[in-house]
Amino acid sequence: MYLPRNIWFVLVVILISSCSTETLDVTSPTGKLGVTVEPMEGKAYDKITFSVNYDGKTILSQTELGLETDVQKFYGNLKLKSVSKAKRIVDDYKMITGKRSHCINEAFERTYSFENQEGNALDITFRVYDNGVVFRYEINTIADKEYVVDEYTAYNIPQGAKRWMQQYDPGYEKFFPVSTDGKLPGRPKVNSWGYPGLIELQDSVFMLITEANIRRGHCGSLLFNGDNNDRYQVKLADKKQVAEKTWVSPWRVLIIGGLSDIVESTLVTDVSDPSKVEYTEWINPGMVSWIYWAYNHGSKDYQKVKEYIDLAAEMHWPYNLIDWEWDEMSNGGNLQDAVKYTLNKGIKPLLWYNSSTSWIGPGPLFRLNKKQDREKDLAGYVVHGEFNGTNWRPEIDYAFLHWNRNISNNVGYFGISWSYSPGDTCLSVGYPDDKEDGEYLYKSTSTITSINNCVIDSNNYSMPGQSGSPLFLPGGYAIGITSATTGEHSMRSVQLDNGITTWLNQNGYFD
Repeated sequence: MYLPRNIWFVLVVILISSCSTETLDVTSPTGKLGVTVEPMEGKAYDKITFSVNYDGKTILSQTELGLETDVQKFYGNLKLKSVSKAKRIVDDYKMITGKRSHCINEAFERTYSFENQEGNALDITFRVYDNGVVFRYEINTIADKEYVVDEYTAYNIPQGAKRWMQQYDPGYEKFFPVSTDGKLPGRPKVNSWGYPGLIELQDSVFMLITEANIRRGHCGSLLFNGDNNDRYQVKLADKKQVAEKTWVSPWRVLIIGGLSDIVESTLVTDVSDPSKVEYTEWINPGMVSWIYWAYNHGSKDYQKVKEYIDLAAEMHWPYNLIDWEWDEMSNGGNLQDAVKYTLNKGIKPLLWYNSSTSWIGPGPLFRLNKKQDREKDLAGYVVHGEFNGTNWRPEIDYAFLHWNRNISNNVGYFGISWSYSPGDTCLSVGYPDDKEDGEYLYKSTSTITSINNCVIDSNNYSMPGQSGSPLFLPGGYAIGITSATTGEHSMRSVQLDNGITTWLNQNGYFD
């Protein structure tokens, strides 16, 4: 059978058109949302944009794409090389807090591979869900030291669309006034906006702009509309970020639908890496009384802090948060008094710790940036609720666990004694790091050398890895908890004195 040439031409056109549509589009599982990537007509190397369709209507058009490092540019000079096949993505995971405990979402994913005029590659991966669109960039570095310096993602919002955005501020404590012209009422020169940004693209069709899966080495970003009030470009919060070998950006996230879809969405956690914390029983979410919003400097005032502790107790909330400036607390009490008052009310105290935000004023600054500083600063007060100023205090370096179930019928117990003196024989057991990499239990016997300020010094064998192990008398009575080593034959222990045992009894640690 032979066909006329004009019919062959029609068939070829149909096939090319069908292939092009199939290649460039990504559609959500139910077809509610769709993304079309649009290499601009004209030059072979040009701008790349994408549009979003919702229920068959275009709601967002010509969103620009691009990225730049200090040695590579991927904007205005891109040509599509290939598109991966559509891949089904299923997010199925558990949460211990948040909107729901069991989160399930599905999407289709495609990766678009581009090259610039130098032949360098840029991959852009899109996932399209029924409630949103996410995308991210991936590049391979070509220099030993290379930095991402700019991003050209730009959302073009319909003119006159309602938008609720907060002025960009590192503290993220601004308000979200409504605007239809992209300006902040009363402050027309403001042009930088923090996430999330809510826009009503069409009547009752909303889009929430944010980001997700910010990993180590990433910086956050913001939105800039200084060149065009309706064009919001993604700007990096840092001037540059290190790119090593294969660099992948955070996900750019567009949650789309009605207001209920926006509120109920779990898209941010859907596309974020799973938590690496395996044991989570110690995490207990709950309501908290918080002084800050009513009293900006309220934590300076012990009496106001007490009011919020009382509020938590009255409302049967498990926590009270003492905000910044707790290290300056006065008016009848200090932090130690507040912690004791909280515990006596059956409430657990939380502290807001200012370490690296010097621009907001007082606090123990820059003491949590390094591991050794954290260990030194937190050892003295976090587990026991006491602030130690600047120095580690071994006399309060301990914590207590109250088991709510029997851990074993084969576990023995120490008694507690405070009848001893320097020169008495004492024993210690533990897992020193220098013995089989801390895998085996060792015991040493020696004598108490001194007792001073709730600290017992002895000349037992002591090495790192033994913290938390008992110091006890030959009769099986514990007298201290190992907290430090000051030499191979020098162990420092927290004294279990009568005051501690009385406190344990009063707080229900002994049945």
